Amino acid sequence: MSKRLTGLLSAALVALPLTLWAAPIQTVDVSVQTGTGRLAPSVADRIEASVKVIGERVLVGQPSETVAAHAGEYGKVLADVAGRVISGYVVTDVEVRADAATRLVLVLTPYGEHVQEVHTAVDYGNLSPTVHALMASDLAAIDERINALLIGLPLGALDWVGGISDTLVKDEFARRLPEFNAKLEITPAAVTNAKIYLLPQGLTVRTGRVRMASETVPRIFINGAAERVRAVLPEYIGAPQAFLERHREEIAARLLQTAKEDPFISRYDLDLTGTLTIGEELTYTINASTDTWLIDANVALDLGREEKNTRVRGTLGKRVTDHDTFFADVDFFPHDVSWDIATGYMHRFGVGTYLGYRYEWTEPQQTAFLRQEFGPHWYLRWDHELSPSTDSVSVGYRFQDYLGVELIRDEDDYWVRVIGHI
Repeated sequence: MSKRLTGLLSAALVALPLTLWAAPIQTVDVSVQTGTGRLAPSVADRIEASVKVIGERVLVGQPSETVAAHAGEYGKVLADVAGRVISGYVVTDVEVRADAATRLVLVLTPYGEHVQEVHTAVDYGNLSPTVHALMASDLAAIDERINALLIGLPLGALDWVGGISDTLVKDEFARRLPEFNAKLEITPAAVTNAKIYLLPQGLTVRTGRVRMASETVPRIFINGAAERVRAVLPEYIGAPQAFLERHREEIAARLLQTAKEDPFISRYDLDLTGTLTIGEELTYTINASTDTWLIDANVALDLGREEKNTRVRGTLGKRVTDHDTFFADVDFFPHDVSWDIATGYMHRFGVGTYLGYRYEWTEPQQTAFLRQEFGPHWYLRWDHELSPSTDSVSVGYRFQDYLGVELIRDEDDYWVRVIGHI
């Protein structure tokens, strides 16, 4: 409270009559009434809080009987002091209902022009229209909230109310958009403009990436779907990670629908699923599969071997159950321009464990194999050739969608195999 207001209260206390033996006033409550116009509850709360402070300074400790006997004089003093605090309203009366718990009824009349209409605009900053739409869905009916706060207020009260409005808007946005800081700017007029500025806070997304993962379909077949998603991901860059996490389902559904719009996907009725990972890098992993077929193609280059060190392989398999697959491999060796054809059977146990049998027809050979995967990157493979009996073990790592490497060890040698997945 200002020194001027403190001095005014002190002078009022000196001028008012006192009686020391009467029961003192202990508490003061305030209610506000307006003769015309409307008063937003938040504004009424602030007025009541301000007048309550004044009332307590003037009345608490005073004999209630004395205050009751001189209620008119006390009312005039309180009205005069309150009028200096409240902008946009004339304090026409203060009714003093004296008791140990005293109640003050403040009667206000607005003066000057009133706010008749409010145009609310939200500044979303440099974020994309896609993020704007998600934010707008969180801010449904925010215009009504601002209207309820401002319409009907005298223009002279807007500066005084501005602090309340800004606090209320921040509280409202903290509830609806906790990932953003909000600032309210009011331009007073009969048609008032209210502009809300939003700034991201916390960790934001900086980059986007699309990955392709498929065990039954060559990745080149879903490259078109990946390109469509890759074109969309930049729309989310700059948004707070926590905000995108709240809208995870909507974003994931949109990205999956975008991928499914690729003509190749719809033409061959491939099953697509997607996994969204939200962090500094926004990653969307597309997984394509077929319920019936196993399709694969890769190129392998063996480093440290001289014979058949380059191989191109195409695989076509037929799933007969969820766990059992019959397949055929066609291998081409550019080094000596030769071909090899093999057929086989593979059974899947649980997640990532495969046991199978493969028969090579060009140079007859039977091979049993076991493959165990450890997450999306690492795997271990054991091959046992039946005639003559030899074994080899491979440890593999897939760096990215199109590139992997294996370290292979057999009974005589070891080498590195680089695999490009088409």
